[in-house]
Amino acid sequence: MKMRKRRYRPEPAPPADAESYILVKSKEGPYWRRKRGSLTKAKLNKGYQKSANATSIVSPAAKRIRDKLDEFLINLQTGRFIANVSGKLRKIFNKTGELDFSLLNGYELQPYFPLSSLFTSRYHVSEKNNELTVHILLHKNAVKRLNSLVTGYYFEVVLLSGDPGKPKGLRTDSEISPLYGFGEKRETECRLSLALPAKKVPWMLLLKVSCLEDNALAHHPRHYGMKVIKVGGK
Repeated sequence: MKMRKRRYRPEPAPPADAESYILVKSKEGPYWRRKRGSLTKAKLNKGYQKSANATSIVSPAAKRIRDKLDEFLINLQTGRFIANVSGKLRKIFNKTGELDFSLLNGYELQPYFPLSSLFTSRYHVSEKNNELTVHILLHKNAVKRLNSLVTGYYFEVVLLSGDPGKPKGLRTDSEISPLYGFGEKRETECRLSLALPAKKVPWMLLLKVSCLEDNALAHHPRHYGMKVIKVGGK
């Protein structure tokens, strides 16, 4: 059976106010259709409007968090950080109408190189007299030596606090441990402490381990681990 040839229909001449129309190409031939909202303003349903409003708030908030942590993220592969954090902030905002860090507890800053793939020991956080202390148990294999180039490691705790919804609404405080060598036989505890903010604002505490190659930071991201280990505040 022969295929019927489609009849050619030339494009119709554009209307006088062509900027208010769009050319639609259909099986029946091309035609000009007035753009949606050109006569009356297009309305979003409540769900879409709420999502649109949330996006305009949570995306800049996630970027502020990323920017404030930037100095601690050298040589790390943070993946789709802004998209991932925006998603968690959006869930909070849609539920409460406010921003906090509650759903970021346990968040890995390096999705492909989580803290547990490098740091194999235990830690816990204590809170006393408005101060957070991270207790880290150290032993011979507490941190994996992934190649012969790395010579030592150290820990760092970072406290991010404030309102991510405001420009310049965030601050960071941090403390660094001494440098430890691989293969140390004695078991010891590393303690790192930071004061909580005086005002009742959202905060999150992050633990980071970094490896050195001689006296320089290791190049590959697998020699780092960073994770949100506690959240709180408002």
